[in-house]
Amino acid sequence: MAETKEWYDGYRFGDVNIYCPWDVIGYVDHLAADPYAEPEAFWINTSGNDLVKRFIDKADKTTQNEIERLIAGETIEKAIRLDLTYNELDASIANLWSVLFTTGYLTQTGRAVRGVYKLVLNNREVREVFVL
Repeated sequence: MAETKEWYDGYRFGDVNIYCPWDVIGYVDHLAADPYAEPEAFWINTSGNDLVKRFIDKADKTTQNEIERLIAGETIEKAIRLDLTYNELDASIANLWSVLFTTGYLTQTGRAVRGVYKLVLNNREVREVFVL
């Protein structure tokens, strides 16, 4: 059970922490066929993750260091724009954090204060996208 939590837990909706439903359904389906099935990436494989890779490729040294801190399990604090439009995505590398947060790659820990969020990678599945 601890390994399942490590892989699929960590999503937050309002004040509620949840497991990713897509992952849980996929994993339970695999367990039904094979009781020894190991957790694997389900949600991450539903898209190409191209947007994330594009931002990471454009990242400056500071942003790269912040990504490395996230991979190491640390928390970073960033201003998040929940009203960011598609046309504004490439306007600034700072928009990376808003995109990652609103698309589910990052989650908050604690409460946001004046638009500044304490951000962490959700789980092992999401961490794999950044490591690869």
